[in-house]
Amino acid sequence: MKILMVGWYSELGRDLMEDPEVSVTVLEEPSLLSDVPSTVPSVEARYQQDADYQEVVSRLWKTTPFDVILAGREYGALAAQWLCDKYALPSAGSLATQASTDKSSLRRVLEESGLPTVRSEIVRSSADVKRFWDGNPVVLKPANRHASIGVVQISHLEEIDHAWRVATSAEEGSGSIDRDLDWIYIIEDWVPGKEYSVESVFSDGEAFHNITEKTVVGGGRFTPVRHIVPAPLSAAESQELIEAQVTLAKAVGIKRGLMHAEWKKDGSQCWPIEFAVRYPGDSISLLIRKAMGINLARAWVDGLQGKLHLPVKDSTGSAGIAFIQHPTGRYVKIDGMPSLGSPGVIEVSWTADPGQLLLPLDDSKARVGSIAVQADDYTGVAALLAEYEASVTISVENP
Repeated sequence: MKILMVGWYSELGRDLMEDPEVSVTVLEEPSLLSDVPSTVPSVEARYQQDADYQEVVSRLWKTTPFDVILAGREYGALAAQWLCDKYALPSAGSLATQASTDKSSLRRVLEESGLPTVRSEIVRSSADVKRFWDGNPVVLKPANRHASIGVVQISHLEEIDHAWRVATSAEEGSGSIDRDLDWIYIIEDWVPGKEYSVESVFSDGEAFHNITEKTVVGGGRFTPVRHIVPAPLSAAESQELIEAQVTLAKAVGIKRGLMHAEWKKDGSQCWPIEFAVRYPGDSISLLIRKAMGINLARAWVDGLQGKLHLPVKDSTGSAGIAFIQHPTGRYVKIDGMPSLGSPGVIEVSWTADPGQLLLPLDDSKARVGSIAVQADDYTGVAALLAEYEASVTISVENP
């Protein structure tokens, strides 16, 4: 099977290429091509808010037609959808892709879905935000960026000007490309509740669902700092979220493919925050693999082809990841970090170099380390994460 990935994503590549019968070719921006491993075939083309990729793939298709086209990066979703439409390949569909990459489009769809939705509006200045303000907490966010970049909660009127500067000046981090992109901003009412994400694969009436418990850093920012799979919910609570996920999928026209959606659950009310039609980040696919024994990438491909098959192997019951909450300042050293040989540990990561400036965890690009574990149940995973987090000490200069 030949797969074209629009934008390299290492977790998706790893899971796809576990099958020796799968070959992956990556379409990547010229300035990001160095991110693609040398062992993976790649072709360069601009696809982020650019149509350069269309002619590049047209030439490539003459010698290498593909069976499946997937978005690796969030910003590759629109290009992947255009290519699926052109070459008549299965996909989540144009409506779903548009709504997943533009939160203002999503809000318009939600108004007719029957799901609870919030008051929202496109804004072009802090003055627009002030006109929207009604005295209750709101969230300012880019409508067409990814992860938690530039997402800020506003709880008081006097915070608006600062929040606007923060949102509109947020940098992309390691995924930055060699040109400026156009960002749209929306303001919407903040809703209370516990945060979850639901990862689903749909295939003509059949479906696989996973619910991930999410913990964010707080303080008016929404950077994820912990995920645990599966979420510790009752059967009734899980069913409420899954039914909401199915309703959202129907509203955006998904019959086949992957959907990764974020929700706030407040009692029996499930509030859709946003969703994506690309692979989940933050090692969630690894957690699903370890806890449930399912290769999510394989399920995605099978679901698109109308033959959803979920072989379960080597599952342990529960898995989780904690992103290390570091102090700010110039990084000196880290002590107490577990290794892959430590009890329950399935993945560790630390990317900071001595002298590097560790920034506040205002968005996901500021994270520099994580610890992932597996255990028999939620309690075991939570205990391991807490133990390892407590053992880590990070030294910085000029905190």
